[in-house]
Amino acid sequence: MLIKIGFVLWGITETEATKQLTLFKPHFSTNLAVTYRLLSNTDTFSIDSETGEIRTLKRLDREETSSYAVTVQAQDGAPSSLRSDGLPNMYQKKFKVEVLDQNDNPPRFEQPTYNAEIAEDADINSKVIEVTARDKDDFAVIRYDITDGNVDNAFMVEEKSGVIRVNNQLDYEKITDYYLRVRASDGIHSDEATVHVSISNVNDNPPIFENMQNPHVVRNIIEEEKRPDPIAKITVRDPDWDKGGKNPYITFSLDRTGQYAKHFRITPEGELFLDKGIDRDPPNGYPQARVNIIAEDRLEPNGKVQSNTLVVEIHLDDINDNAPFLNMEQPVVFNENQKPMLITNLTADDNDDESVGNGPPFQMRIDPNAEPIILTSFAVNKAPSGVWQLHSNVMFDREERKVYNIPIVISDNGGGDPSRRQTGTSTLEVVIGDENDNDMKDGKSAITVYNYKNSLPDTMIGRAYVDDPDDWDLPDKEFTWFDTIQPTYFSLHPKGMITMKAGTPAGEYRLRIKVYDQKWNSQATAEVIVNSIEIPEEAVKKSGSVRLDGVTEVDFITPRGGESMREMLRDAVAKYLSVPLDNVDLFTVRGVNKTIVDARFSVHNSPYWDPVKINGLLGEKSTELKDTLKAEILGIGIDECMKEPGPCDGPCTSFLTILDTPYFIYGNTSSFVGVNAYTDYDCACRIGPVLNSPRGPIRDQCEDYCFNGGTCILNGLFPRCECPDNFEGPRCEALEASFNGVSFGWLPSLPACSDGSITFEFTSHTENGLMFYNGPHSVPSDKSITDFVAVELDDGIPVAYINLGSGIRKLQLNDNKNYGDKESHLLELRWNDRQEVRLTLDGCLSTSCSAVDTMPGTAKLLNVNGPIQLGKIKSDLPTIGHELQWSARPHNDYFVGCIRNLRFNNYTFDMASMGHSLNVSLSCKDISAIPVTVLSQTTEIVIIVLSILFLLLLLTLLFALWRRRKTATTYKEFPDDIRENVIQYSDEGGGEEDKYGYDLSVLRMSPDGKPLIGRQYKEDLPQRKGDVGTFLQESKGRMDEDTDAIGIDDLRHYAYEGDGDSRGSLSSLNSGTDDGDIDFGHLMSEFGPRFRKLADMYGLDSDDSCAEDESVALTGKKSGESWC
Repeated sequence: MLIKIGFVLWGITETEATKQLTLFKPHFSTNLAVTYRLLSNTDTFSIDSETGEIRTLKRLDREETSSYAVTVQAQDGAPSSLRSDGLPNMYQKKFKVEVLDQNDNPPRFEQPTYNAEIAEDADINSKVIEVTARDKDDFAVIRYDITDGNVDNAFMVEEKSGVIRVNNQLDYEKITDYYLRVRASDGIHSDEATVHVSISNVNDNPPIFENMQNPHVVRNIIEEEKRPDPIAKITVRDPDWDKGGKNPYITFSLDRTGQYAKHFRITPEGELFLDKGIDRDPPNGYPQARVNIIAEDRLEPNGKVQSNTLVVEIHLDDINDNAPFLNMEQPVVFNENQKPMLITNLTADDNDDESVGNGPPFQMRIDPNAEPIILTSFAVNKAPSGVWQLHSNVMFDREERKVYNIPIVISDNGGGDPSRRQTGTSTLEVVIGDENDNDMKDGKSAITVYNYKNSLPDTMIGRAYVDDPDDWDLPDKEFTWFDTIQPTYFSLHPKGMITMKAGTPAGEYRLRIKVYDQKWNSQATAEVIVNSIEIPEEAVKKSGSVRLDGVTEVDFITPRGGESMREMLRDAVAKYLSVPLDNVDLFTVRGVNKTIVDARFSVHNSPYWDPVKINGLLGEKSTELKDTLKAEILGIGIDECMKEPGPCDGPCTSFLTILDTPYFIYGNTSSFVGVNAYTDYDCACRIGPVLNSPRGPIRDQCEDYCFNGGTCILNGLFPRCECPDNFEGPRCEALEASFNGVSFGWLPSLPACSDGSITFEFTSHTENGLMFYNGPHSVPSDKSITDFVAVELDDGIPVAYINLGSGIRKLQLNDNKNYGDKESHLLELRWNDRQEVRLTLDGCLSTSCSAVDTMPGTAKLLNVNGPIQLGKIKSDLPTIGHELQWSARPHNDYFVGCIRNLRFNNYTFDMASMGHSLNVSLSCKDISAIPVTVLSQTTEIVIIVLSILFLLLLLTLLFALWRRRKTATTYKEFPDDIRENVIQYSDEGGGEEDKYGYDLSVLRMSPDGKPLIGRQYKEDLPQRKGDVGTFLQESKGRMDEDTDAIGIDDLRHYAYEGDGDSRGSLSSLNSGTDDGDIDFGHLMSEFGPRFRKLADMYGLDSDDSCAEDESVALTGKKSGESWC
């Protein structure tokens, strides 16, 4: 009997005492009864033998046993026909009984107490600790929360993970420990643990100034007075210090960016001293002076720093230390042809404090040392009202003198004490006004126009000039074109102003203008020459510049007895830089003030010269240039950042600004319309060509950004470069350059920075050499500017020199190693605004490979203007050092080796963009082949002696060779071929003529006065073979056809003189016998291819050998003809 049993997997919860499980219902093929019984786990389960229902016998616990395997056997009630043992049919099967979980266990923390520590300055959401609770129930979901101890809601716990995080800002100074009660709950059961969070102290609070208001006021300080005692005692408290007593790590310093910081000094104890008197008075002084005191604290020597600033305000008491001065509008205009009368009232002022009597009333008089004409023409008187007045004593004529500068002596009250009075002299400019009291005559003038980028719009370029002593009579004059046809490119205003129209081609234009004077009813002609010159943008960007003192704009462009100063400067630039005058364009003349003028010019051959080269080479001729111009040169290569203090309180960078609008200078006989370019400055430390003009929108960021043909790509807000091969810098710079002792290269000067870092790799082939120099290229006109920086190898040891203007510091490594070892080394020279300077080699900070010092004085900026010089130094350092009183300077002026990766701060120099260089290789791969061409200075005398001996030996050898007249391998000229018809003869025959040596037509003139050269050329010999007869016949025919040749036929006698003949003449070639002592091979070896045919004809080679080998060996090329 077969019993089909269906399988069912049953589950029972662990909390049920008993449960009935229906495992299967059998199907019968007969009506026999089926019985069931358990074969396993009978102590836990029971089964109904008739129904097959299984029940639990006890309470189950899943945490002990999660499942049971129950085996059930079923059998029918009759013997089986399939069995031989008479037993019924039986079937058994295993069933898995899963015990279902119930939440009957509470969660438990792994430990009752947790400890954690976190800094008080921890960020919000920073992790503190993770707590974990366990639950025996499989499907329990545990939630965490904080039930107690969370003061100010400082922490939070993640509900699911148990991670405790910072929820609000912590403060050690308020609470140092937190005891948090954290609960873990599964929804029914829960457990709690304590979390102790310790807050660690951090220096997160600035020091507090005690018993001081901010600003702190200090009174009763007399101006210009130094104080030996401290003027204030600064005390601070550190709120973070919890170790008892006063924090020993508190320091004080001065904010050096302030205007008056250099006047003060503060001690480590907080005592503030006034070491230098302060000026109270204008224009540079104020009644109050402020200095910022910076207090810094730490909790440990190298710990985190907190700082606070206290403003100390000094109230200054005035002293009478300033002379009064005229304070009135100038110039004063007084018309000519007036009788003596009042000219003007005089008003004066005093920068001292009037409230304490240091000022008016004033006393005035004309300086008795004034010009006699001033003393007789003017008078200063005091009116009854107390007002001082200037009167005229004579009638003035403007045509005699236009301007009078009257020195007026002024004294103040001196606080009522005559001994304290201050007296000064002010100049009053009186201009004699013009009247139209003279007739005019014809006049000539010149106007120079530089058309920048050929983009000038219609532009007023100057006024037509006629010779008239009166210069204020323009309202009486009318200007019209002399001819009825108006010039194409110009228009004329009725009052004489000439306008050049847009698009005017470059060139010279002559204009004639008719001028009519209404008052005099007269007419004159004004002739104006306009020279329009187109100037490209590159010329302006690459321009050199000169700043001159003692000259006005108009005087600079106006000829004075010949050339103008502008023309003289242009001539001097061409002369000193050895270029044609046409290659120099002086396109900018711009006044800085009334007596200082800036001139800007370009120099070009094919490309335009770099300004580094122009200014550097012209600087070498500064003395000669000063003598030529007869003017004081304030600077070559204008730099607004050369003074300290200067226009900025800190770093300063000069750059060129170019405007599209022109700059006008209108004179009488000369006018100038130039490019409006000038040197400006930015109060920042910047370097590089991209910074030579203010940057525009982002689309312009790629302009001039990549060097050496690199492609600029904008990547977001920042450009980057794709570079050609061998240009590996970030902007496609060439990174290395090698020097052989005489080669050199110039780069742009460093900016005026208070924080600077010069780094480069060097490989030196000698123990001595100057690797880097940036400083004066020649002795400057202002010898107060002494700054320079240099790095050299001295006996194999790196040495750095730096002078920020207050003195030189020499830094030398304390190492006996020779770094001229042909190995690569990394050098860094760094300085900062705290006046610390450090020299480091190969990134090492030990005393053997680094040197540290402090700069003397108060100067902080490196103010240099000459080019950076690498390799051979062109500057005369001994002379410069002597004139500027350097206490130390480099010993060398050359370098043999390689420089790589030259950087200043974050800027990488491009070695391929040197403004001026000679024999510089842009590769260090062949550095071993560079010869050492410069020797030590200690061997100079020996070298001179050896050179003289070598020269004497060389002369002796040359004389011996000349005596021997040894056969040379080069072709020589004939002693009788002197290019004239005077011929030397050395044989017995008749006269000879030189008909074939050279084309003598170069010495002749045709009837029309023009040389014959270029009119006739002898054709090359035909490139074919032939016999001697044919050759001679063709040659004779050519000579017969030459009508210009001297046709003298003569009888020639030939005789054989033997081998002793000098062969100075060819007349004896065929005389005598054909003995073998005559060697005709010399015709080729000595006289060259012109006598190839004769050598072939009379040589020893057989006629059968068409030998070209000898000709090839002698001439280096195959013959055009061959004789066989």
